[in-house]
Amino acid sequence: MLKQMVIGVNEKPVKYHGLVKFVVFECNNCHKQFEKQESYFKKQMKTRENACCFCSPRCRSLYLTQNNIIAHTYKSAVSKKKTEAPSVFSRILHKVFKS
Repeated sequence: MLKQMVIGVNEKPVKYHGLVKFVVFECNNCHKQFEKQESYFKKQMKTRENACCFCSPRCRSLYLTQNNIIAHTYKSAVSKKKTEAPSVFSRILHKVFKS
């Protein structure tokens, strides 16, 4: 399950703003630590359960494509089983009605 992992808070000096708080996260895909500015975090990120958290758009797309490939192979396996079942029933019905 995806989760926002807040590891800690850092304060860094920023030009024209003084000390600014940065929230440290862990990426759901590569488990790398990255930081977001606290004001941006409050507006955009909002910590909540079952929310995903990625260090970059590339990392997010890699994670989603991996999951889509797994989901697609599962769906194709299920759909193949479903297509085989009617053919078996049609053979049985064909034999019953033929005789």
